[in-house]
Amino acid sequence: MKLKSRIRRGLNAARVIALVLVALVLVAGCGADEELEPAVPAEIDSGGATLVTIEEGSLTALRPQSASERRAAVGAYLAANAERFSASPDAISGLEFAAGFEDELVENEDGRSYHLVALHQSHVGAPIIDELQMAAFLDDPDGGLLRRVRGRLYDVSQLPTPPEVGERDDVYDVVGDLIESYGLSADLTRVSPTPVISVAHDISGFLVSHFEVSEDGGHHDFQAVVDPRDETYAIIHNSPPCRLAAIPEDVTVTPGEPITSDPPGLEGVRSIRVHAVQLSDADDNNVAPITPAQVSRWLRAANSVWTPQAGIHFEFDDSATSPDFERWRATRLNTLPANDDEHATYRSVANVWALLFHHDKLVVFFRANGGYGFSWGAPSNYFVSMPSFTDTAIYKPADGGWVPNETLLSHELGHYFGLAHTFGGGNCSAARPDTHDGDRDGQDPEETADDVGDTNADMTDTCYPTDSLTCAAGSVTWNDFVWTPPWTNVMSYHDCLPETFSDDQVDVINRTLQHPVRALLVH
Repeated sequence: MKLKSRIRRGLNAARVIALVLVALVLVAGCGADEELEPAVPAEIDSGGATLVTIEEGSLTALRPQSASERRAAVGAYLAANAERFSASPDAISGLEFAAGFEDELVENEDGRSYHLVALHQSHVGAPIIDELQMAAFLDDPDGGLLRRVRGRLYDVSQLPTPPEVGERDDVYDVVGDLIESYGLSADLTRVSPTPVISVAHDISGFLVSHFEVSEDGGHHDFQAVVDPRDETYAIIHNSPPCRLAAIPEDVTVTPGEPITSDPPGLEGVRSIRVHAVQLSDADDNNVAPITPAQVSRWLRAANSVWTPQAGIHFEFDDSATSPDFERWRATRLNTLPANDDEHATYRSVANVWALLFHHDKLVVFFRANGGYGFSWGAPSNYFVSMPSFTDTAIYKPADGGWVPNETLLSHELGHYFGLAHTFGGGNCSAARPDTHDGDRDGQDPEETADDVGDTNADMTDTCYPTDSLTCAAGSVTWNDFVWTPPWTNVMSYHDCLPETFSDDQVDVINRTLQHPVRALLVH
């Protein structure tokens, strides 16, 4: 059967009722029923959407005691302020709480604890998976103070009608083709029991998800929505397999020499401020071994290529009193996801945290216990998750031993700004130039605007091992094909320096910065 895919057209402005960011600052001592005067909202034109911010003041002081009361309080707040959200009663009544996201608790280094609450808008019982309505309650002796709310609500009359639950079995022919086309494991591929809606892709159907951790610690994360009625599908997320370096047992890992470069002039360069979050478990144990100086080191390496080639300079204050570095206790965010459910919940929690507390900064979470880094473009991820500098599974050979990969954060920032790998999936014995050009179809195969056509096919360093000491130049032969991979490209795994971007990649970065949320990063 030939698969038909939907071309992503982006958000239809007519369907977006409101994009609202509310920063609620409740005055100490407010009674449970006391109402405060609302601040005047400021409207910011942001990439075709209007972001409404409230800098201070609140509409209602809420002090719910339990998780169920917090969930009810968010719904009551949205219903009471439907007019302010320009939302219809149908939109408010269609809110359902996100599965797997039960009143998540995080705590900052000052001891302030927040309960994070998330809801999906739904239509005919099918949740919209592109957006969350979210809120944070600050704990206090009398209950939870509603401090922040953010949401995007749609006109339900304009949403695609979901299929019937009984049509679920009709998706499996398409699922089989997706498994074959994208190298998924059949045992790890799951189909949601009920339909979902993706407004961004203008499709409703069943969510097909796959998350696989390989023997070397890499991962493959995939999501698609399949409509059984006409056998169409849309790829929501496809982060291809990542390979981790194998370190000989008798080798000691050392910091190595830092990447240095003369800072280019900043005239005409866009500044983006990075907010680093050092994570620990909820009991304050298992602290990520990261320092502000190490974050700066990773960012200096990133700026050596991003500033001169992409016109972006990442700002970060690494002083002892830095406002750009803070510690949070959040066991879930400090734990590398091990399966599809954990990864989906991690993404939801991290997105809520990043958007509620630092929507205008590039948030990077630093975890304990090593592992890999990961991120993806909007609207999938609004954060970067990283291991710590000296506690990472991503290493590369160097003179005298092994060193942490100093370009790792630069690579993950590429994913955050919409870039896919230069290489494709599949095993090395079957590697061909027409199957191993990973960014040819961009992060979203249904979206032509993020395609990268000017990086050559790449057989990856898994097939043809390279590192900063043994980088090849020009063309090589593999599987009887002549390859000229992008040895120095940021999104390759070849680790050849100095790093580079292609022109198409810079276009994708600039396009991603037009997303209503990403646009807020530029200062």
